[in-house]
Amino acid sequence: MIFKQYVFLYYSKLKSLGSRVLPEATIYVYDNNSNDGSDKIAKNAGAIVSYEFQQGKGNVIRRMFQEKNES
Repeated sequence: MIFKQYVFLYYSKLKSLGSRVLPEATIYVYDNNSNDGSDKIAKNAGAIVSYEFQQGKGNVIRRMFQEKNES
């Protein structure tokens, strides 16, 4: 069985968010203090949205691994 899961890191990427279409995949979006509403667009598109409020890509990556290890 092949699992299709994709993770995207977003910081105010409203314009590019709607263009990502991956059918039959689970999409995880980690919002890192975006202020353009991209989290709402991701949720409306069916993505699972998590938040990391400490700014920085390293903080988001740590949050991703922490959440995946807890599940």
